[in-house]
Amino acid sequence: MTPHLATPPATEVVLSSTYVRGVCEALTAMELDLATFQRRARIDAGWLYATSEWLPLERVDAVLVEAVAMSGDPAFGLHWGERSPMMQFDLGPSLVASAPSLRTALDAIVQLQFLFANRAQLSFVQGGSRSSLGFDLLSASEVGLHVVTELSLVSLLRGFRFLGQERALRRINVGYARPAHGAEYERVFGARLRFDQPRTSIEFASAALEQREGAYNQPLHSMLRAHTDQLSQRARNQLTLREQLADHVRGALPRVLTIVDAAQLMGMSTRSLRRRMTEEDVSYSDVVDGVQRERAMSLIERPELPLKAVASETGFQSMSGFQRAFQRWTGQSPGRSRAR
Repeated sequence: MTPHLATPPATEVVLSSTYVRGVCEALTAMELDLATFQRRARIDAGWLYATSEWLPLERVDAVLVEAVAMSGDPAFGLHWGERSPMMQFDLGPSLVASAPSLRTALDAIVQLQFLFANRAQLSFVQGGSRSSLGFDLLSASEVGLHVVTELSLVSLLRGFRFLGQERALRRINVGYARPAHGAEYERVFGARLRFDQPRTSIEFASAALEQREGAYNQPLHSMLRAHTDQLSQRARNQLTLREQLADHVRGALPRVLTIVDAAQLMGMSTRSLRRRMTEEDVSYSDVVDGVQRERAMSLIERPELPLKAVASETGFQSMSGFQRAFQRWTGQSPGRSRAR
């Protein structure tokens, strides 16, 4: 079910209505009364299956919250991910199943994300011996965040298993405290699981990136990837230049992306990017500063994270640099802001 690419509002965070259809299918698989759920969640079934549109984040989040309430299952996201058919969302699983390596599968997944939201939520970072896929998941409530985190992590775990690379997984990090149903997380993810992390992510051995066990279909993958790239580029083009740059910077943290790196990710020369920024009155340093402030404000509200970890995850090499920036942003020190 590939989302229809109607133009999303540039300044509003929106998600594809595919999410809502996925919830309905999950509840049907759980043998719950779908008509009752649609009435409680204010979903017009005729509209939902006749069209595919962008919906405000708050609207999709409310549907997720109602699904948890209706099912009576606090681990709804985990069980949704476990029970959904591998081919529930046609394009994504097909790209993974046909990929010749883990690297090409992850590249495709990251590229595919803009078909489901108008903001970046995934970033792939290759390190030395260990690489990671990071998540900045969109949600409007704690319950909604749990659902999308659980679904995302289970889906990636199943993808690694399908590719024969589960043994390459090193850690599964969850960016919030252990919930009351934490035992279900531990059942699904095992000893690799860590709660209270600065960011939700999966870490895996870099050596697995070029490996793939079992058969794959290179011609099919190439065809699907070309289609994905075309659709994703159309979706990206709906964003302003500032929004595109911010998405790339946000995805690279805690590494601070240079303008040269950003240009490469956007498929243009640094000179061309600078020219566009001048034309649209965009300052790269202001974009980086805004993303760092956004990340800092999010992490400072989590008292379990040491301030040193907040500084590091925000992209600062020293506490003094972070403290100066935070003072400039808010007029007070990080410690005073947290105390308030």
